[in-house]
Amino acid sequence: MILLILITQFIYANISNRIYKQTGNLISLLKLVRYLKDNITMINELLKAIKKKNYIGSESMAMVIKYCCYDRRKDRKNYEQELKLICLS
Repeated sequence: MILLILITQFIYANISNRIYKQTGNLISLLKLVRYLKDNITMINELLKAIKKKNYIGSESMAMVIKYCCYDRRKDRKNYEQELKLICLS
Protein backbone atom coordinates (compact mmCIF):
# COMPACT_ATOMS: atom_id res chain seq x y z
CA MET A 1 0.00 0.00 0.00
CA ILE A 2 2.83 2.38 0.83
CA LEU A 3 4.44 1.62 -2.52
CA LEU A 4 1.23 2.49 -4.36
CA ILE A 5 0.92 5.82 -2.52
CA LEU A 6 4.58 6.61 -3.23
CA ILE A 7 4.13 5.88 -6.92
CA THR A 8 0.89 7.81 -7.37
CA GLN A 9 1.64 10.86 -5.23
CA PHE A 10 5.32 11.43 -5.77
CA ILE A 11 6.17 9.84 -9.10
CA TYR A 12 3.04 9.74 -11.30
CA ALA A 13 1.79 13.18 -10.27
CA ASN A 14 5.15 14.79 -11.04
CA ILE A 15 6.05 13.10 -14.31
CA SER A 16 2.72 12.64 -16.09
CA ASN A 17 2.37 16.27 -17.23
CA ARG A 18 6.06 16.57 -18.09
CA ILE A 19 5.96 13.49 -20.29
CA TYR A 20 2.73 14.63 -21.95
CA LYS A 21 4.27 18.02 -22.77
CA GLN A 22 7.46 16.38 -24.04
CA THR A 23 6.03 13.52 -26.09
CA GLY A 24 2.28 14.02 -26.38
CA ASN A 25 1.75 10.58 -24.83
CA LEU A 26 -0.17 9.82 -21.66
CA ILE A 27 1.26 7.60 -18.93
CA SER A 28 -0.79 4.61 -17.84
CA LEU A 29 -0.87 4.37 -14.06
CA LEU A 30 -1.35 0.60 -14.23
CA LYS A 31 1.64 0.16 -16.54
CA LEU A 32 3.75 2.44 -14.34
CA VAL A 33 2.90 0.49 -11.17
CA ARG A 34 3.61 -2.83 -12.87
CA TYR A 35 6.90 -1.55 -14.32
CA LEU A 36 8.09 -0.14 -10.98
CA LYS A 37 7.02 -3.31 -9.17
CA ASP A 38 9.23 -5.33 -11.50
CA ASN A 39 12.09 -2.77 -11.39
CA ILE A 40 12.29 -1.59 -7.80
CA THR A 41 15.57 0.27 -8.35
CA MET A 42 13.84 2.58 -10.82
CA ILE A 43 11.78 4.09 -7.99
CA ASN A 44 14.90 5.53 -6.40
CA GLU A 45 16.23 6.77 -9.74
CA LEU A 46 12.94 8.47 -10.61
CA LEU A 47 12.72 10.12 -7.21
CA LYS A 48 16.27 11.45 -7.65
CA ALA A 49 15.41 12.79 -11.13
CA ILE A 50 12.28 14.47 -9.75
CA LYS A 51 14.21 16.03 -6.88
CA LYS A 52 16.87 17.40 -9.25
CA LYS A 53 14.17 18.38 -11.80
CA ASN A 54 16.19 16.45 -14.38
CA TYR A 55 13.18 15.01 -16.18
CA ILE A 56 14.05 15.19 -19.83
CA GLY A 57 17.61 13.89 -20.04
CA SER A 58 17.48 11.04 -17.57
CA GLU A 59 17.63 7.42 -18.64
CA SER A 60 14.97 6.46 -16.11
CA MET A 61 12.47 8.83 -17.74
CA ALA A 62 13.26 7.38 -21.15
CA MET A 63 12.46 3.92 -19.81
CA VAL A 64 9.18 5.12 -18.32
CA ILE A 65 8.23 6.69 -21.64
CA LYS A 66 9.11 3.49 -23.47
CA TYR A 67 7.31 1.02 -21.19
CA CYS A 68 4.51 2.98 -19.48
CA CYS A 69 2.79 5.10 -22.14
CA TYR A 70 -0.60 4.18 -23.50
CA ASP A 71 -0.60 2.46 -26.87
CA ARG A 72 -1.71 4.46 -29.88
CA ARG A 73 -5.07 3.13 -31.04
CA LYS A 74 -7.52 4.16 -33.71
CA ASP A 75 -10.25 1.64 -33.00
CA ARG A 76 -10.91 2.45 -29.31
CA LYS A 77 -10.02 4.95 -26.62
CA ASN A 78 -7.99 4.44 -23.47
CA TYR A 79 -9.10 5.37 -19.95
CA GLU A 80 -7.62 8.89 -19.96
CA GLN A 81 -9.22 9.74 -23.30
CA GLU A 82 -12.62 8.49 -22.12
CA LEU A 83 -12.31 10.48 -18.89
CA LYS A 84 -11.50 13.67 -20.81
CA LEU A 85 -14.52 13.15 -23.06
CA ILE A 86 -16.80 12.69 -20.05
CA CYS A 87 -15.43 15.74 -18.24
CA LEU A 88 -15.63 17.99 -21.31
CA SER A 89 -19.17 16.93 -22.24
